[in-house]
Amino acid sequence: MSNVILEAKLIGNIKGNFFVPKYQRGYRWTDSQVKTLMSDLWENCNQETKKEYCLQPVVVRKRVDDDYELIDGQQRFTTTLILLSYIKRMFPFVQINYTLEYETRKATSEFLANIDEKGAQSNIDFFHIYNANKCIDEWLNETFGEDVNRKSAALFNLMDYLINKVKVIWYEVGE
Repeated sequence: MSNVILEAKLIGNIKGNFFVPKYQRGYRWTDSQVKTLMSDLWENCNQETKKEYCLQPVVVRKRVDDDYELIDGQQRFTTTLILLSYIKRMFPFVQINYTLEYETRKATSEFLANIDEKGAQSNIDFFHIYNANKCIDEWLNETFGEDVNRKSAALFNLMDYLINKVKVIWYEVGE
């Protein structure tokens, strides 16, 4: 019988490469879903108590060392990585401890690290990733206006919250 691990795991403690097999649909979160996540994170981050927030389950299967097959939760995981990449562009010292590798889109890891409009035209997944990144920017502008200092402070608070208070239900299945 194989071991199963079930635990709440902070986003900041997730490490490794996550392989997204071809049976998974491509990244398709809409503006509405991204903005809802941003608003939920901000609302909870902005509380005096900064209560923990759970992004729901992520189901993985360990392949070797810090290499996993991502069975479920790919949309949330990708959106979180898009947000972390956005934050890293503003604060280069931010460490991102996990990567995504799509079986059907080999260049996705590189695109997630360097999201740009030109690359967004190369395939449908990149188009949706680019739009999610743009949506984060729009949400910041709608929420904090054009004041760069306010947006930077908010983004810094979101980064701290995301790494230290946001969790997933980590469900690691065996062979």
